[in-house]
Amino acid sequence: MVRLLLPKWLLSSYCVVKDPKPKQEQEYKPYQLNISVDGKSLYIDSSTDKVYLKRRLEDTEYLSSVPARQREFNIESLALGKSGWLWIDGADIDYMVKVNTNPPAFGTPVELPDLKDEPCSYLWNFFGFCRSVGATYSSTLDRAFITGYRPTLLGFPDQVSFEMVAGELKNLPPELKGFRWVQDVLNPRGVLFTDNAGKYLFYDGITLTPLMAEARNWRIYGETGSLRTFLAKNQDPKAIFELKAGPTLVPIAVPEELMNHVWQLFAFPTDSQQLWIVKDKSIAVAFKGRFRPVVTVPKEYSIGVRELDGSLNFTVALFSGDLANYSIVKISPDVKCIAKLNPDKPILLGIGNNKFQK
Repeated sequence: MVRLLLPKWLLSSYCVVKDPKPKQEQEYKPYQLNISVDGKSLYIDSSTDKVYLKRRLEDTEYLSSVPARQREFNIESLALGKSGWLWIDGADIDYMVKVNTNPPAFGTPVELPDLKDEPCSYLWNFFGFCRSVGATYSSTLDRAFITGYRPTLLGFPDQVSFEMVAGELKNLPPELKGFRWVQDVLNPRGVLFTDNAGKYLFYDGITLTPLMAEARNWRIYGETGSLRTFLAKNQDPKAIFELKAGPTLVPIAVPEELMNHVWQLFAFPTDSQQLWIVKDKSIAVAFKGRFRPVVTVPKEYSIGVRELDGSLNFTVALFSGDLANYSIVKISPDVKCIAKLNPDKPILLGIGNNKFQK
């Protein structure tokens, strides 16, 4: 078998760090936003059931305010789309409201419909026995989606699906009945929907494209905002597809050496070239249809993926239970690398100070 050489420049910007510490970033408060209006910085803040437009967050006076009534709980997050419409994600009720710029002020809020998670009668709804469903906001398409049941006199099913675009409520295409929102996709721009049978549809805001008719055991890889999105099946017969412009699914050959293993895919959000795969004893990167190992562990160790936050975070564990945490990250001045990735010399990792180089 011919060994494919992986160009070193493809991995020259990555390294392994040990015991990565949580990023020390400014506290993120999803119920606050910093926006720019005519080159000036303004802030959108919220209380339990009201949203404010301010010059500074600490100001007690505000330029504009708008009510966003909630039944029991609070406003959870805010998002401002390119259209200038603000998404207000409430724990109980969701809204959209226009943010005007001249002068800076809120328009009139538009409430999304109150839909239930299952068929519900007027009487049961009156006594609070029916649970409401929340809408999902797509930053890619700058709109909200909601699917649920409207209460009826006797509780007969009346399922509806809507999208709210710039404050206007519209029916979703009838082909999406019974489907639920899965994930935003940046490239190509759109949203993935699926149903209980595992059928996948792609919606770009205008056109609905079927992707898979039966994908019940498939998993999506690629977070919202990532340049690449994958659908993969880790059960026999194993398969990997990448979502490309069209939209269409392009197959990626699953190497024979992966057929008898359980694995996970990973792609760095801003990287359009590498596809990584993690299995029980190695981490490999794809090149010309093959996965070349860049990190391995001895036979008495195993590798497990931890949370993915833009870095490939993983744990190396002994069968005895001892473990150590590592990450593959992009190299920067504040990163303390223990080893740079080299396709010709996979890094052999252990626990403690045990790090060997093949």
